[in-house]
Amino acid sequence: MPLMGRSLQRAVMGAAVLVLAGTASAFADYSEYRAFFEPIPAIPPIPAHNSMTPEKIELGKFLFFEPRISASGVISCATCHNPALGYTDRIPRATGHDGQVGERNTPTVLNSGFFGAQFWDGRADTLEDQALGPIEAEIEMAMPLDAAVERLREFALYHEMFEAAFPGDADPIRDENMALALAAFQRTLTTPGSPLDLWLAGDEGAMSEQQKRGMAAFVERGCVACHSGPALTDSFFHSIQVPGSTDLGRFLVTGEEYDRHAFKTPTLRNVALTYPYFNNGNVATLEEAIRVMAQEMLGLDLPDDEVADMEAFLEGGDETAARIPVRLTVGSDEEELSAWDLRAGGDLAIRERWMKNNRMVGNARDLAALIEARDGKSGGERLDFGFAVLDGFDHGSARGVAALRALGFAIDAAIDGE
Repeated sequence: MPLMGRSLQRAVMGAAVLVLAGTASAFADYSEYRAFFEPIPAIPPIPAHNSMTPEKIELGKFLFFEPRISASGVISCATCHNPALGYTDRIPRATGHDGQVGERNTPTVLNSGFFGAQFWDGRADTLEDQALGPIEAEIEMAMPLDAAVERLREFALYHEMFEAAFPGDADPIRDENMALALAAFQRTLTTPGSPLDLWLAGDEGAMSEQQKRGMAAFVERGCVACHSGPALTDSFFHSIQVPGSTDLGRFLVTGEEYDRHAFKTPTLRNVALTYPYFNNGNVATLEEAIRVMAQEMLGLDLPDDEVADMEAFLEGGDETAARIPVRLTVGSDEEELSAWDLRAGGDLAIRERWMKNNRMVGNARDLAALIEARDGKSGGERLDFGFAVLDGFDHGSARGVAALRALGFAIDAAIDGE
């Protein structure tokens, strides 16, 4: 069914605003707004032909982080869909093979199993349909699928993993199975447990008063007409005038005039983590994105306080799994104390004074406590933070061990999708 034109779209949206505003203003408390939202489940719908076995998910994870299925051997899915950046790249437009810059901003793959269409232009319906497109796209990974399959067949590990993921398949290492495994892994990238989800489950203190005001404004202004469902997207296509964009959008897929400059409604889950915004990444901040949408879809210039409330509400839709991994490591001061004790001739008073003024482990613990106490406050990024003391190492010798541990942690975090 053809989608409505832009003028009709605005008229319908305006009517929705009036209806919703009249309804919402009569609400006695914020609890009535629960009817407009859905908590996000831990697992999205699973197609009958692609069961999510542990072996298939593990294979899909390896493929997602595998650069050797790109022509250059250095680009993987995770190059643009970086786990530490909300599974985006935080640049206006994606950079791919040979430094080529694409026309569109990298969308997040978080919660993509709930989307009714994939890519900005909806050229793929399902995760299975979209999985192989970036691999063979000349501007992305630029790898013919048959070459990617041959590359994987060079490694005994992939023979083992494909056979485990697709038991009974006489020729398991093939592109169809690559797509199934990648899709299975991507369906695990869900983010339940956000403040919004907790509030929907009955935890009244999960969202602040400002976030609740923003939620009310989000409903009353009619934003829920398009940003609905568990992923806060209707997966439909709408024509809007994005600043600086000349992209024809879905028109390039369908050739239909009503799809000219039309793009899929983006998810607002984790939206505070996935800047910059819109199809061309030309809007840098969430505040500006809210203003653009209000002007374009509703013809409104929202007051500053309402924009701030909406921004706080949308930040409340972010899940704590999208955290930045950080580790603080310090060497034990035991060896240093012993060395100083020898240099000081065993003088207990000098040793006690040194311990008071040079609390390396204690100061590091204090810093760790301060970071943990402030984590996620003042609108800052939330951290996956850890602190470790390396027994038997002093301030100097701990550096090499700490560097190796940090490298190992970073690799593990990337593989685990943290």
